[in-house]
Amino acid sequence: MPRACPRHGGAPRERGYGLARVIAGLLGWIASMIPLITVNICGAVGLLSWDDAFIASAGALLAGPLLGGLVASYLAGRPGRAAISSARAASLAGGLVALLYFLSVLGLVVYVLRPETIPATLQEHPLRSSLAVICLAILALSALAVAFFLGAWFDRRAHQVAYESYTAKMRARKAPNASRPAAPGPVGSPGSPGSSLRDWREHVQTPAHGGYPGGPQRREDDAGPRDESWRAR
Repeated sequence: MPRACPRHGGAPRERGYGLARVIAGLLGWIASMIPLITVNICGAVGLLSWDDAFIASAGALLAGPLLGGLVASYLAGRPGRAAISSARAASLAGGLVALLYFLSVLGLVVYVLRPETIPATLQEHPLRSSLAVICLAILALSALAVAFFLGAWFDRRAHQVAYESYTAKMRARKAPNASRPAAPGPVGSPGSPGSSLRDWREHVQTPAHGGYPGGPQRREDDAGPRDESWRAR
């Protein structure tokens, strides 16, 4: 990945992340087409009968988008690979998989039926044709849904790891002063007895703390009184 250039405001890094999401979407699309291509090859060489090939094709149509969404989400949204949230990065890659999968299967159907027969088929079976296109679109969108939920899980996991790391650092910082009694902070603040992962996440996402994933950053006005009290001693 190209690193950010101070003179261009981080544009090379953003372009690098965008290219990574496109590549993840393309690889996810290839993975989504593998089950259907495999079934067609097995049917062409005679390994599957007509009935078995029909059932296997239906299963491949269901499994393809799910597999493509998993691949795209893992490549684009896993922690450390996304400049934005994992859910958003995975959704962008999953949306590309859904679009390419829909166009690919639709083009394959048109090729099998032959383009010159399409108008007659639409005139004879308009309702069936519309329902088939709608079902195909729903199947394609399942890749986007899988990518989003897996990216959201990555986000939740990253928040949990960062929270545990932060609380461990706070405990280590307070350990030397454990013998000296200290007033407990307000309930819900990070490091207080009543804090939780949800309270910490809302706390660090405020503008004063820089937001996630940089983690909680103590402001200068918070650091000042502690330094002054140390000098007073």
